Amino acid sequence: LSFFAVFLYNVLSTSLRAIAGFGGIRLPAISMSPVSQDHLFLGTLLHYPNDPNVYDLRYQFMLGSDFLVAPVLNEGAKTVQLYLPAGKWIHLWTGAKFNSEKGKWIQVAAPIGKPGVFFKDGAVFGEQLVTQLKALGIAD
Repeated sequence: LSFFAVFLYNVLSTSLRAIAGFGGIRLPAISMSPVSQDHLFLGTLLHYPNDPNVYDLRYQFMLGSDFLVAPVLNEGAKTVQLYLPAGKWIHLWTGAKFNSEKGKWIQVAAPIGKPGVFFKDGAVFGEQLVTQLKALGIAD
């Protein structure tokens, strides 16, 4: 999963940079070193060890401690179902807020180029990214 997660992150960041005109959006770089993989991609279980729903998550991952990514893996799909662990989450593309007291499954629109990406309410980088996306007309 770690290699897969790094690959998906790189695809997402490359797409955002291309849309923004090569450099308009600043995303942190991720190396393929084992240390960065452990820190970045084992977060769901590490951050929510008492939530049994995160134990078997196969197709979504945490990016650091603030971002949750649920890519669309089925050809032609326009939505993605994902699990939000307990907390307050913001949908990257729409700004919709979700309060998940105990964790919950949700389904969100995920058209091509806009996978299911959420960040924790109050995450500075998440808010900066939304501001940049809105300035480019990409996010609502």
